[in-house]
Amino acid sequence: MLPASKNLNWGVAKTTKKVNKFRKIFLSLSLKEQRVFLAASLVLILSLVILGANLLGKSTEALPVGGGEYTEGMVGQPTFVNPVTAKTEVDKSLVALIFSRVDEVATQIDNLKDKPLIWKVRVKEGLVWPDQEKLTSDDIVFTVSKIQDEDMHSPSAPDWQGVRVERLSELEVNFTIAAPDASFLNNLKNLYILPSHIFKSIPAPNWRISDYNLSPLGGGPYKFVTYEKQANGFIKEYHLKANPNYPGETLIQTINLKFYEEKNGLLKDFNRGGVDGVGGLVAKDLEEIKRPYEALSFRLPNYYAIFMNQSKNEALKDGGVRRALEMLTPKNNLVDEIWGGRGKVQNGPIPVDAPYFYTEEKTSEKTGVQLLEAAGWTTPEATSQTQGTETPVGVRQKTINKKTFGLQFNLTVPDIPFLVQTAKKIKEAWEGAGMEVKMVTLPIEEIDGRVIKNRDYELLLYGNILSADSDLFPFWHSSQRFYPGLNFSLYSNPQVDKMLEKARQTLEYGERQQIFAKIQNLINSDNPAIFLYSPDYIYAVKTDLKGVTPSFIAEPADRFKSIGKWYLKTARVFK
Repeated sequence: MLPASKNLNWGVAKTTKKVNKFRKIFLSLSLKEQRVFLAASLVLILSLVILGANLLGKSTEALPVGGGEYTEGMVGQPTFVNPVTAKTEVDKSLVALIFSRVDEVATQIDNLKDKPLIWKVRVKEGLVWPDQEKLTSDDIVFTVSKIQDEDMHSPSAPDWQGVRVERLSELEVNFTIAAPDASFLNNLKNLYILPSHIFKSIPAPNWRISDYNLSPLGGGPYKFVTYEKQANGFIKEYHLKANPNYPGETLIQTINLKFYEEKNGLLKDFNRGGVDGVGGLVAKDLEEIKRPYEALSFRLPNYYAIFMNQSKNEALKDGGVRRALEMLTPKNNLVDEIWGGRGKVQNGPIPVDAPYFYTEEKTSEKTGVQLLEAAGWTTPEATSQTQGTETPVGVRQKTINKKTFGLQFNLTVPDIPFLVQTAKKIKEAWEGAGMEVKMVTLPIEEIDGRVIKNRDYELLLYGNILSADSDLFPFWHSSQRFYPGLNFSLYSNPQVDKMLEKARQTLEYGERQQIFAKIQNLINSDNPAIFLYSPDYIYAVKTDLKGVTPSFIAEPADRFKSIGKWYLKTARVFK
């Protein structure tokens, strides 16, 4: 046997001899024959490559794998990244990323059959916080107690009023409610949990100045790393990493959030590639985006409407006028022109796609103008008798109890671009039917404060956000007519009141559905408000972000509930 070095030399010599032989044959060919040979060889090689790629594609599939970095931009900045005190969309979004919910950490959430007012939760064993302290039932008990603490002023306090929490063991806890409550299970599952070992030693007055508000420690899919702020104190970035102790899955390893003082700056940065995603957009915003992107539409339990305060305007007491105003409102045009079709026309108090949505199509043999005529609201001819009166020429009027009223309205609108645009289009449509509409545009802070508190409006263009289970009680029960209630139309119907109360205590889905159908039909027949539209939550993201599935969500922060399925990278594996 030849030594290895000689064996190698012999092999090289043999190969060189074959190459030289092939070279001689190739050079013996004519130039035309050489070109044909090279072309045929190239075709053969390409065919083999394509065949190999096809075989690889058929025998393998691309699956999501961990890795990558995603940066989202938001208008505003963090203030209280804490499940007990979070109010803003920025804070709630960070809570959803950093903290875990009861339904994520529980192995059991059961309603005791023999005691229907008691719910039992059992926490998974072995869960720990990022600092390696145990996550136990004590953390759940502590979180609820702080939500119920009046000194905390928690936005979630109404959901937990009258609920008694009892620790059974390190992993088990009981919740006792005062009466049957159809919304309680949803509230329980979506309770974000605080680490009691961090906060139990902090007095309530100090919570809002605690460093943990901006440097939170949670048990959610991502853990806080650091934040950056400008010299003026504005927090400009948050940096998060996948939490290895999270009981679920996370594929994207790094999440960054960048904060902006206004939307224009955010959209410019999105166009430059400074951020990968941005939410809460309107159709006009999409026109400003110049880079490749995918626009995703999430459905929300929200809607905008014009709420009618009948005590402030005599004409609004007329059911024919209220019905005519709705018929004269160009709802479809509003959805198309303001939201680019990314939303639904609203015809009742529950948004389309929300739980228990039901509405019967309103029909009328008369047009809006004909309804006004039938109700006695007519346009007098311009004469010496009509000139100089309080009602302008061309505006419909009616004499009631020997006093003449014009069809004139003050429409109060928050100074928010899409709402102002909405109001202008409605004003134009109504004035075309013989009315006079004065827009009263005010800062949202003034409307949220003085205007709503005093019910100081004739017509109010405003939005409602329902709970995940479509509870209508806060918006339409007569007990909620005055501040801090949310019954902006000061609506009162004893029959509706009784059904709203019954709906809260009814747990069986089919029975609740029947109750809600009756409630919606009664409210729609009374016309206390002009329901306009339910806009989508428009979310623009870079095209290589995958796994984001638009769905019905209770609030914008809930888009992150499915973040464990989002991914940026894939790998091919054999089927």
